[in-house]
Amino acid sequence: MKREWDAVQFLNSEEIEAVPEALFYDSHAGFAVYSFLDGTRIIESGIKDIECFLKFFERLKMAKNTPCAAGLESASEACFCADDLIANIIQRALKLDAAVVLDSVTENMHTFLRQQFRPALDTAVLKAGNLLGKEELGEILPMKFRTLSGSDMGFHNALTKKKMGVFFFWISNISAGMILLKP
Repeated sequence: MKREWDAVQFLNSEEIEAVPEALFYDSHAGFAVYSFLDGTRIIESGIKDIECFLKFFERLKMAKNTPCAAGLESASEACFCADDLIANIIQRALKLDAAVVLDSVTENMHTFLRQQFRPALDTAVLKAGNLLGKEELGEILPMKFRTLSGSDMGFHNALTKKKMGVFFFWISNISAGMILLKP
């Protein structure tokens, strides 16, 4: 939650109007209060929604180079090298693989993970190692190539208003809450 709070404060400081105002944060109680953003769910996204989405990413791109951005913590699952990404994918697959088989759905998932996903992942990792070289899989991505990005940004968790769109998402180098975009 601290990362989300810091992210919203950062976006407020960058005068990105698309963000609710960060009003109150209590780390001991584990909650934060943000200003209310009114809107309705986006059922079918249109060109204006997409344009709004892209404008917000343009603003994030500009904001990444400000001094305050350098002080933001990375997201808990941020991956800045191929080895970290591979480890993250394997950890997620292991969690799924540990799920108790309750029905045909979980049984099919286990079969897929073991017979298709894991062999395909092993092949992809081997190919990446051959293309890049084993040492380069662990090479950390330089800051100049990183970005502030919405790892769960999409219209599936968005609100819209006639002249505005609202997005709820997590940002990989920062975590943001409700994001209000103007077209």
